[in-house]
Amino acid sequence: MRIRFFFAIALLSSLLVAVESRAQQGWKVDTLKRNITGILSGVEFTSANAGVIVGDTILRTSDGGKSWQALGRAIGWHGLEEGFSAIHCFTDLEWVGVGNSSFRTTDAGRTWLFDSLHTLYSYGSVFWAVEFVGSTGLAAGANNSISLSLDRGASWSPVSPTTYGPFALTYFSLAPAGTSAWVVGGGNPTTQKGLIIRTTNNGASWDTVLQTTNRVVTAISFANVAVGYAAADSIYKTTDGGATWKAVHSLPASVRGMSFKDAAVGTLVASLGKIYRTVDGGANWTQQISNTLMDLWAVCFIDTSQGWAVGYRDVAVHTTNGGWGKLVSVGSVPSGIPGAYSLDLNYPNPFNPSTTIRYGLPVRCHVTLSVFNTLGQRVTTLVNGEMEAGRHEAKFDGSGCAAGVYFYRIQTGNFMETKKLVLLR
Repeated sequence: MRIRFFFAIALLSSLLVAVESRAQQGWKVDTLKRNITGILSGVEFTSANAGVIVGDTILRTSDGGKSWQALGRAIGWHGLEEGFSAIHCFTDLEWVGVGNSSFRTTDAGRTWLFDSLHTLYSYGSVFWAVEFVGSTGLAAGANNSISLSLDRGASWSPVSPTTYGPFALTYFSLAPAGTSAWVVGGGNPTTQKGLIIRTTNNGASWDTVLQTTNRVVTAISFANVAVGYAAADSIYKTTDGGATWKAVHSLPASVRGMSFKDAAVGTLVASLGKIYRTVDGGANWTQQISNTLMDLWAVCFIDTSQGWAVGYRDVAVHTTNGGWGKLVSVGSVPSGIPGAYSLDLNYPNPFNPSTTIRYGLPVRCHVTLSVFNTLGQRVTTLVNGEMEAGRHEAKFDGSGCAAGVYFYRIQTGNFMETKKLVLLR
């Protein structure tokens, strides 16, 4: 018993030595040096430095967001277009944007080519999404409107399904994966059902792979050809290339955008500035600090660490470390390999029932990450093995533990640090 007592004292002492003064900063808000009056609805980066934001205006950066250039509006069916709802970037220079119609540029938005996509549908068919795989792409939007392009947006042809009753549906998001494509939406005014529909033959035919009952499907993202996620009344996941979908989590927010660059790690953005992140394939989600209360409409990650989100009143927020901890300044690109060992404050804290613990390794080494109670008894070991250099995350699930104070400790060959976490009930 005396050994346990002294071990607990040692844990408490190491905690006091390791007190970290900085607070979690979450995401950093960037007003883009503009009057905040409109909505930004799309964002895409082709590299850490080159990115485009669209909405009531079109903005371009070539220095990782240190500065943004407002681009001239495109001339379309109704004269000067106010902006685009979504954009796809083939390269830093070649983009396709959609709104009331679609436009192409090959010189990073200095000039725009207008096509006749608008004339294929009735008035008010605003397009909310556009995606390409190679030269083949889809645009989807209001009034049951889906169009196919086989030539990088130079020409379009309608491929909308016509089997969903008398009500015009709105398609909010789409995702290509391999040789197939998925479109999500809904909007039936009688049932408010949401849909995920799939084509495997460039829109010649469609089948419904998911139908929800009380909320339309507003976002979809595939991490690879097998694993994908969609947001509606729940977060749905597929692991068989979209043939079947299973609800894996329910979130108390209206999700508008989703980005998965890894099968396990993804980010959702939602109303009232809410941002959620998962590191375990959607089983658990942690709300991050967005530093805004504005509705967020779209999110784009360059990798699992660097991301941008945009939304109402022209708000833009960004992160260079996955949305956790102290932020790197705008425009800097982290190498991904920390310069020293580190153990971050867990988030959330206090928590119920789970929390995320992040740590950094400057070199490959054997890592032991364990959780102890106040008596010094080991509750669980989260990590015990060789880990590559870089930033890592581990999830502690306290579902089977009593409420109270616990300690988590990391130990490598030449580094040890302990911190406190609090489990609430």
